[in-house]
Amino acid sequence: MFRLVPYFQRRFAVRLFTKGYFRIGHHSLGTAAYTALQINDMRFQAACILVLFSCCTGVAPAAQEREAACSDAHLLARMARMKSSPALRKLEALAGESYRSRLVSAFRLFELDQADMNSVLGVIELIPRNADQDAIWHSMDGSLCEHESVEDMKTLGSLQARLPHDLAKAMNRQPNKMYEFISYAYDSIQDPHSDYAVQMQTVCRRHHELFLSAVSQMSEKDRNWFTTKIFNPSDCRAIALPEAD
Repeated sequence: MFRLVPYFQRRFAVRLFTKGYFRIGHHSLGTAAYTALQINDMRFQAACILVLFSCCTGVAPAAQEREAACSDAHLLARMARMKSSPALRKLEALAGESYRSRLVSAFRLFELDQADMNSVLGVIELIPRNADQDAIWHSMDGSLCEHESVEDMKTLGSLQARLPHDLAKAMNRQPNKMYEFISYAYDSIQDPHSDYAVQMQTVCRRHHELFLSAVSQMSEKDRNWFTTKIFNPSDCRAIALPEAD
């Protein structure tokens, strides 16, 4: 039907909307439709109605996406506040399989039950492996959606701050991915507030031989950077220290 409307009438109808005559939020949709029908030309009426329809269908999905993003953020914050593993697992089933959801779930489960080896391994498996996962690791202390509550931001920000500490605890229990653990230090310390290198100290002291072996597997260039800018593995001393807030 839209093709049957002459081009100049379609353009005029669009101009009415873009100039604000039918602007959603300033006038009701009913007013816009009524105004269009006052013009005694069926093809022009069709153009106005189609433009109105396109505006509505464009606005609604965007609003729904924002609402969904805030619902997801609130669910993640609820997971981070859970006080028991059974309660957390019920929410886990609703959160989906995104990396952010698994990150919150796995680390909170580990905090609730550090003796459970499955929880230990679940944390270690989530050491970031690419730039997207690294960005998520460091994004929870900011707003995840437009209307996220301050309480939820604080909850998720607090969990983010504990990630290096929790990961180091898990590595002390099961140091089976030592190379991945020390390799991620370069990316983590790009956040000036990250205490990742500081948390590595306990792992280095407890598993010194494994730690040195993992460092030796680095390329010469990466190893030199690691040992001069990030961490001294000989005496298990952090070089890259977090900036004060």
